[in-house]
Amino acid sequence: MNGASEPIWIDGKEVKEFPFELRLSGEHPHWLLDNKTTGYYIHAVNAPIRIVRRRQEWTYMFTRYLKDPNDNPLTKMGTRCRFRHKNIADNEKYYKPTVGDFALAWFEHGIKPKDAMCIYTLVVNTTPQEMAKFAEAMTDAKSAYYAIWQCDEKAHIVHDRLSGTTGYVLFTADGCTTKNGYLLGNNRPCFVMIREGDASLRVSVASTDASQRDPIVLRLRGHWQIADAQAPSEPKAFCDGEQTSLEFPFENYMPMHVTLRTDLDGVASHSKRSMGVKHHD
Repeated sequence: MNGASEPIWIDGKEVKEFPFELRLSGEHPHWLLDNKTTGYYIHAVNAPIRIVRRRQEWTYMFTRYLKDPNDNPLTKMGTRCRFRHKNIADNEKYYKPTVGDFALAWFEHGIKPKDAMCIYTLVVNTTPQEMAKFAEAMTDAKSAYYAIWQCDEKAHIVHDRLSGTTGYVLFTADGCTTKNGYLLGNNRPCFVMIREGDASLRVSVASTDASQRDPIVLRLRGHWQIADAQAPSEPKAFCDGEQTSLEFPFENYMPMHVTLRTDLDGVASHSKRSMGVKHHD
């Protein structure tokens, strides 16, 4: 950044001072806007936030930064590089340091934090005025852009109001404990996205754990049938009362998609109310 000529914004206040340092309490929500028009909405109950604008110096140990091209401490290239001095830091003196002005912000979790967490949202290509409106909307559950339904060691679940999409990061089997939405259970850790439609659902599921070869099984609220599928092997749906189990054969980490409907093959159409689906934000 170009020092004072590139200000940042903190909770509606423009900051041009350079150098600059500020510590914010994590007990209340805050919003920031950096010098590249990226906004950050920071939820309450985070760790304290440290914000600085300062000059930094660091060293790239690449050939083009050598002080003397004929005096290279790198003696061996390959998968394991070898330097002249065993202590890597002792080799930095052979390179020209790089200097730049930066704006930084970080959560102060401390050393070896236990049960630490942080929740924030990035808003790209935004303005101070738009960030102020965003922060104001987030103060009321009825106007908030999204709702965090669950955030613990079992799952992270976020519901986007505008698109009617819910994203699930499920760290354990049956990690979803919220009463909101359609997902009732899962048999293994996985990622799930569910988008609500008119008597339909769009479900995507994936897993990066290739060590588990068992199918991914999801239990959904409601009586559903598969209308369309995009997956290497055909997913299956099994209805049991007012629940449906979806079984996805697992082959690799690529996402699998299905479109579900309630009105296929004589299955009666159900509204969200009739299926007991409620969104408590």
